[in-house]
Amino acid sequence: MDFLISVVDYYKQAFLGNGVWGALAQGVGFLALIVSFFIYQQKTMRRTLLFKMTDDALWTIHFFMLGPASYVAGCLNFICMLRELVLLARARYRWAAHFIWIPVFIAINWIFSGITVLSGIGWDITQLSPAHAYNLFSIIGSTIAVVGLCVKSPRTMRMLMLPAQSLWMIYAAIVASIPSMLSNGLMAFSILISIVRYDLLQSKKTPGEIAHSQSHRVK
Repeated sequence: MDFLISVVDYYKQAFLGNGVWGALAQGVGFLALIVSFFIYQQKTMRRTLLFKMTDDALWTIHFFMLGPASYVAGCLNFICMLRELVLLARARYRWAAHFIWIPVFIAINWIFSGITVLSGIGWDITQLSPAHAYNLFSIIGSTIAVVGLCVKSPRTMRMLMLPAQSLWMIYAAIVASIPSMLSNGLMAFSILISIVRYDLLQSKKTPGEIAHSQSHRVK
């Protein structure tokens, strides 16, 4: 019971303890939460990426507003926006479709996250401690997301994004980002809905049933 009370106090402090600025930060996060639910309900990769880029812009603002403890997440979400611009371009430009972008963005995630952490401790590597390890949840989650969003199959993307969202949900709980916790939970739920709708149910239909359902959508 004492543990539950301390958890409630922790998040109450995170939401109300930082005054108007803290409330605004959480407000931006809740706006991002609303957008996030619609990301994986899109039927095309282009629409999915557009919704994802809008969402990442809002999360970038949210995490930087929360303070130094979540600067790594702000940095990662900004990198996500650049990644999605490249992914949008690959439908028209050959350079954007090259496989090399996967390791490039993975390397950028790790390098700039490391720079962000080191700058926060005055570039003194001796100040690194296990207390900084929580950043790995967001970094690894972003690494998985790079692969998930670079694949051309929406089905494979959904399967990869599910663990990515779970890792981000853990990170959000640690840095007291209430909307991010809810968002990642909703996104995981949204992915599961999409897996059922587009992967499991569609795979059970016969070719005749699929053609019949498609003809009704055309009408």
